Amino acid sequence: MSQKEGLRANSSQFTLEGEPFRILGGSIYYFRVPRAYWEDRLLKMRACGVNTLTTYVPWNLHEPERGVFNFQDQLDLK
Repeated sequence: MSQKEGLRANSSQFTLEGEPFRILGGSIYYFRVPRAYWEDRLLKMRACGVNTLTTYVPWNLHEPERGVFNFQDQLDLK
């Protein structure tokens, strides 16, 4: 059984499973986009060639006061 190579980097490029691979990244801030549009925005990003997604988690929205957590509706990370 052969082991998969995965993502690797050398001094000039990335490779994925041994093939040259260019990382094209984009960001989406889920808390600024209505949840009803999440799938649409992700599909549009993919259609533009984005293969890497970044976001940040605004903890002040998820824990508005110490010990009180909110992961419902617009703030559901699933």
